[in-house]
Order: sequence, then structure tokens, then C-alpha cells
Amino acid sequence: AQIGTHMITAQLSPYVLNTAFWGFFQQHLVGTTITKAMVPQALQFLFNTDAFPLLPKLQKAYPHSEMLVNLSATSIPTVSIAVSGVTATLDAKATFLVAPSATRGAPLPAFDLHAPALKATVKIGATGGDSPAITGSIGTVNLELKAGSSSFGDLGPAVIAFLSKPLNEVLNSVAIPLVNDVIKSGIPIPNIDQTVDGYHIKVAIANPEISPQDGFALVGTDVSASITPAATSIA
Repeated sequence: AQIGTHMITAQLSPYVLNTAFWGFFQQHLVGTTITKAMVPQALQFLFNTDAFPLLPKLQKAYPHSEMLVNLSATSIPTVSIAVSGVTATLDAKATFLVAPSATRGAPLPAFDLHAPALKATVKIGATGGDSPAITGSIGTVNLELKAGSSSFGDLGPAVIAFLSKPLNEVLNSVAIPLVNDVIKSGIPIPNIDQTVDGYHIKVAIANPEISPQDGFALVGTDVSASITPAATSIA
């Protein structure tokens, strides 16, 4: 198969993308902690215990207290590739914590919600230049929440319904752009620039392009190559 009129075409399997996501997961980069200051004003109500009359034990224990939300992957994202696009599937968790205060040095976990088998569209592309790479960014995600653990009462359907819309807005407007900023460097495509047996060999990637297919992606690129005698120093 060909892609455009590129000099070289190669197939990219899901294994390569899964390996990259495994690396991000191991480095705890697939997730982030959101504070009140990071979200639009319309969503800031969510970051205070006053927002949770449905959890009266929480309000009683920590009245008028600021909260944090940690959004994280609890499983390694796995990627599938089809002509229609690239999809990442993972298990995710939203943990609500009471923020540190003058008398409380560390965030206190209050409750968490789970989003099993979350599916996210991943837009893949390729960049050339001095640092060519296969790049990716995560699109809009819809959290389907399920109750997790709670230190302050039952997380019933009313709590899930109350949190579903604003938490999805926090995820898509704040958390995903932060994660995309971390992974935007992508998977490097190495240029070659080295000296071998007295010759300087230089191979550079130019105009890379990527196209999803059924079960793999086609990567097409042009290359420029040169082989010249290596400079020698005069003693």
C-alpha cells in the first residue's frame, strides 16, 4: 500500500502506540490533579465541600473547605486502529480530596468515582524538521461514572447524576489539554547523522504523513541522504 507519492512507506502497528502509552502510564503522566484556580469560574463551585449537601458527613467534618480533583488512568491505555480513526481504551478514576490547610498538611481523600472501559479518540499525525515524530492528541471524552469508595457516606445515583456533567466539563476543558501538552512530543522518528568508517552519513526525514487503516497505520515519508568523506584533523 502507498500513501501519496512518498519515497518510503511503512506500516505502524498498534504495538508501537501501546508501548508509548505504557511509558506514559509508568511515568504517571496519564493523569493530573485539578485545583479550583485551574477551572472556569462556572465550574469552581465543585471545588468546595459546600457543593456536597448530598454528603452531609463530608460537610460536617470539613465545612467550607476547598477540594481538589485527581483524574488518573488506573489501567494502561490500549490502542486500536481502524480506517475511521484511532481509539484508546482505559479505566479511569476521579478522586475528590479535601485540600491541605493550616492544620492539615496533606490532601485527604474523600471519595472516588470510576469510569471503566473509557474510550477516547486519538488524533495521530506526523511532524518533520529537526525532530520528526509521530504525534498524538486526545479528543473529547465522555465519562460514564460509577460509584467508587467513600469515607463520607454512600455515593448513590443522585451523587453520580450531580457530578456527571461538571466533571465531564472539567475533564475536557482542563485535564485533557494538560495531558495533550505532556504527550505532544510524540514518538520520535530518528534522523541519522553519524560517521562510519571515515564517511559522514546523514539521512533526514521530510514531509512525513500518517493514515489509519484497518489494524495498522500507514506512515509515508520522503528522505534526503548524503554520504561524504569525514573531515580529518591535521596533527
